[in-house]
Amino acid sequence: MGQSAPIDSAASPLGFLVAQWLSGETGAALQIPVSLYCDAAVEELYPEVLRLARENLTRASELAAEMLTMASHLGQARPLGLALRASANVHYLKGNYAQARSGYEEAIAQFHAESTAWGEEEVARTKSSAIQTLAYLARYDEAIAWGEEARTVFAARGDAVRLARLDGNLANLYFRLDRFEEALVRYETARQEFERSGAPQDLAAIYSNLATCCISVGRFDDSLHWHRTAREVCLEHRFPLLVAQADYNIAYLHFLRGDNREAMRLYAIARIHSDAVADRYHSALCDLDQAEMMLDLNLFGEAERLAASAVRAFGRLKMRYERGKAMVFHAAALAGRGEAEESILLFRRARRLFFREGNRAWPAFIDLHLGLLDLEIGSIGRAARRAQRSWRFFAAGEVRGKAVLAALVLCRVRMRQKRFAEAEVLSRRSLADAGTMGSPSLCFRARMLLGLVLEAQGRGVDARATYEAAEAELDSLRLRIPEEELRIRFLEDKTPLFERLVSLRLRESGDPGQVQAAWASVQNAKSRAFLDSYGSRFTDRGAGREDRPLRDARAHLQQCYLRSAEAELRGEMKEVREWRTRTAVAEAAVRERLSQLRLYDAEGSLVEEWPPVAKEAASAELAVRQAIGTDELLIEYYCTPESVYAFLLDGKADLVVHRLAATAEVRTAARLLQFQISSSSYRTDLSAQANIKAITAHLATLYRLLVHPLRSRLTVPRLVFAPHSFLHGLPFAALGPAGSPLVGEFAIRQTLSGSTFAAIGRRPLREASAPARRPLVLGLPDERAPFIADEARLVARHLDADLRLGPEATLAALRDTGRHASHVHIATHGLFRADSPLFSAIRLADGNLSVMDLSEVQMAAHLVTLSGCSTGSHAVLGGDELIGLSRGFLQAGAENLLTTLWDVNDASTMRFMDLFYEQLRAGGSLSDSLRRAMLQVRQEWVHPYYWAGFALLGGEASPRN
Repeated sequence: MGQSAPIDSAASPLGFLVAQWLSGETGAALQIPVSLYCDAAVEELYPEVLRLARENLTRASELAAEMLTMASHLGQARPLGLALRASANVHYLKGNYAQARSGYEEAIAQFHAESTAWGEEEVARTKSSAIQTLAYLARYDEAIAWGEEARTVFAARGDAVRLARLDGNLANLYFRLDRFEEALVRYETARQEFERSGAPQDLAAIYSNLATCCISVGRFDDSLHWHRTAREVCLEHRFPLLVAQADYNIAYLHFLRGDNREAMRLYAIARIHSDAVADRYHSALCDLDQAEMMLDLNLFGEAERLAASAVRAFGRLKMRYERGKAMVFHAAALAGRGEAEESILLFRRARRLFFREGNRAWPAFIDLHLGLLDLEIGSIGRAARRAQRSWRFFAAGEVRGKAVLAALVLCRVRMRQKRFAEAEVLSRRSLADAGTMGSPSLCFRARMLLGLVLEAQGRGVDARATYEAAEAELDSLRLRIPEEELRIRFLEDKTPLFERLVSLRLRESGDPGQVQAAWASVQNAKSRAFLDSYGSRFTDRGAGREDRPLRDARAHLQQCYLRSAEAELRGEMKEVREWRTRTAVAEAAVRERLSQLRLYDAEGSLVEEWPPVAKEAASAELAVRQAIGTDELLIEYYCTPESVYAFLLDGKADLVVHRLAATAEVRTAARLLQFQISSSSYRTDLSAQANIKAITAHLATLYRLLVHPLRSRLTVPRLVFAPHSFLHGLPFAALGPAGSPLVGEFAIRQTLSGSTFAAIGRRPLREASAPARRPLVLGLPDERAPFIADEARLVARHLDADLRLGPEATLAALRDTGRHASHVHIATHGLFRADSPLFSAIRLADGNLSVMDLSEVQMAAHLVTLSGCSTGSHAVLGGDELIGLSRGFLQAGAENLLTTLWDVNDASTMRFMDLFYEQLRAGGSLSDSLRRAMLQVRQEWVHPYYWAGFALLGGEASPRN
């Protein structure tokens, strides 16, 4: 397709009519009078259709239809052939490939009817234009044959520009067949000619295609150069559709280079533009590439959704190659979710499709995935054959990115075979190639595998140095992921890095520097996503901004929650199921809108300097030490697959570490305790000696494993526990020998990690001129928890608080009044969502307040108390991130949080809260008040179920005036 200037309205009556229609002045559809029908009019309209096809497909389609009506009326071969070819070009750009092919063939038939020189040339032009359409329909041999026929004609006429266009079209075909080196040769030939004599549209297309091909051979810098060059040409010559395509391609390049933040922003823009102009092809490509990105971030559910959408879209477009790629990503997502059988079936279907396409590269890539599945089930020999075959294929074809992936899979196989020397060669080669490509994600994978190989060879010092380099790469990758949830998922399979680093450093425990370094790695391994986002919560970004789509989506979601709850109370289970289905759709809409806002918020980038993340181990230790009280001791746990460690830090002595017990033994004891506690809420005989004996025995075992080895260091009255992994949720106050829980001797509180402990303590003051900060108490009683009203009244009297009961305990009350309250007490039901922790919520009178909602809430409370059942429940996800209400309220601004660890008893909870706030009103600190309330309730209800289920999380300190 050629390029022309816009139609000249002064040149002819037809030109004036079309110009008016394009300007919108007529306000009606284009209708060309029969009096203007002539061969010259068709010749005049043809280049205008091609120009519009790159700017506005809808207008181009309407003009092509008018042109075809005119040519059909004239009934002559050349006008009809031109009109058919113009219409076919528009169909191609709209993704209607079968219709495009039919149009090209009809145009060729018309041009063949004229046995003249111009007829032969027009046939050649039509066949050259049709090559990409035939490729999308997998008619590769026919496309190549048509290309060679066209080449003969153009060469005989010395038409260098059309030969260059033909080379560009054939290069696209070879690219589709993954024959990248052949494609690059033709792209380069076409580029050189177009730079001498081509039109701007020719240059834009060839630059864009050349850039895309450079990605496939790992030439990322060259790719970025050509994409930017293409975009500049498109902007200069006003090709909006090609600008959107350039943004889409640049987005994919950013993904490959590890810049997920910019990639996601550009994909969002490209998707909106594609949808606006009904570009189904690029909309489906966005789904396809974002599915690949989600796989890299371990978001397998989202990857499955996007890949399945792409499979359907490319199926409707009859594009088998792209549909096969989408099927591969769908299968990989299923494998990531543990659905191996379905995954294998889908991989095999995709393989058959690619073989029918004549493509050999993607079956080799499928071999990699199947080889990984073979490794998981122990079929080492078969995994080795698949990986070896795949690696040889990609290495020979110089497909560098996939060659690196294949080498890494083969490296894992060689490690399982204990062929460590070969594994080291493969991992080092992969690292070098990934570095040359500029792919930080591949560099991290290669370096991690190299570290494992070196460690397996007994080269601990070399392994540690390699892991340290990987740790730095991981930090860089993590900060280029735009959303907290994505960052958490990304880290899920990265925890072995920190486990190996800590283990290796502590083998040199005689070196204080290595103890510091190990502890710094623990800080890197725990709640880093929380820290990344925590500081930015206090910059008031977007304060006062109202987004109507988000507001409407949230309002609809609240209606779904309320209707579902009402149906549940009535016992209408069919209606409950219907509302739950609607709720899932509404939650997805809220999540999507929040993601869009974060991507488009120009000020939404991370604030890396607050809270300051110390780069040196000694600096990290100093920052935490300064936050610890003079009478406090921080006990920070870390679990490797082999052992549980405890790091001890106070304001005076050196950081020390203790290796406590085997992780498996501690995990078993924790599970037994949790089973006993979870069953306690259903028992009516908690005073029975057998039950008390069982649960106290488990508490004593955990004390023996986790605390007793540290006993000589526990010389201060206050302990701050920082759990890890499965240790979160343990009632540390109740650990101890029978009859001697820790709370009898120590005031106890918890934190997520040493670094978060320091960060919360350093939180800057907000709203220095805030209005009166009267406490707020919200209570929502019902027949399942009748004591809630009494509890709320008791607490309100102790705090002299603003009391909101029943219908007045609303979301608005919390957002408005709670924003400035010094203390906030919420007595209502909590709902932990294991399936979607970000939608864990507390129930208020007008709906649910979820963890995701709390990201938009600001608080200044010294203490927030959530006294409902299991308000401290959470999911522990990648990087030891706790996702639950505790995280949400801390991010909203609460300095301290008092929550429940399990489904507490209504009556004992009311008594506990009465005693706790009585102590607080008398001037006790939070941890002292907690301790005394626990001990008093324990005298009245001896079973730990009644008194040990409360945890204090946060920075303590004193309320701000």
